Amino acid sequence: MVWIGYDDQNKPLPYGSYGGTYPARIWRQIMSQALAGVPVKNFPRPAGIVTATVDSKSGLLPGPNTPPEHQVTDYFAEGTVPTEVDNTHVLVDICPVSGLLAGEYCPERVTQVRVQLPYNVPEFVEDYNERVPPKTCDLHTAPTVTPLLPPGEEEPPVEPPDGGKEQEEKEQGEKEPEEKDTLERRPPDRQQRRRILPQLPVENGLPAPVPEST
Repeated sequence: MVWIGYDDQNKPLPYGSYGGTYPARIWRQIMSQALAGVPVKNFPRPAGIVTATVDSKSGLLPGPNTPPEHQVTDYFAEGTVPTEVDNTHVLVDICPVSGLLAGEYCPERVTQVRVQLPYNVPEFVEDYNERVPPKTCDLHTAPTVTPLLPPGEEEPPVEPPDGGKEQEEKEQGEKEPEEKDTLERRPPDRQQRRRILPQLPVENGLPAPVPEST
């Protein structure tokens, strides 16, 4: 046994300097020096001692959610092997963004095996991150609006049930009738009058001179 402390009992030890930290290191140094050069020897198993594979977190028999890394083989006195199945490893949905339990508005969730213990685990414990988170995600607290179309794609035009014939006929009816004769649409005083020239006699392919009138 290793005891550490101060002569003054009113002076507390620094946080984390007890238990398996400094006392264990001191004990290791002592035993390493004491057993230096001593060969390792196996000893026969005493009668009434058996081995069994158990869950390293609960000490019970491995359950359906117990991962291989949490299964260990240990020694037991005959008749003391656990008979109950582990119930500390549970499946939970985790929000990958916050690392907390997924809420109803989390867009993504990952199902993981976590350890559900009946007590709180301090953060400095090695398997602190393997526990079930004590809180639900506080980042996604409202439903997210997702676009109906992927980015870069435009919404296709809506086709009318009749193929657009009704709209086309309506547009044609609103157009003015085409003008058949522009002269008929002009007032009589603005109509172009055609000038009729007298037909001149032709001599040798050239127009003959017109005699002057007296």
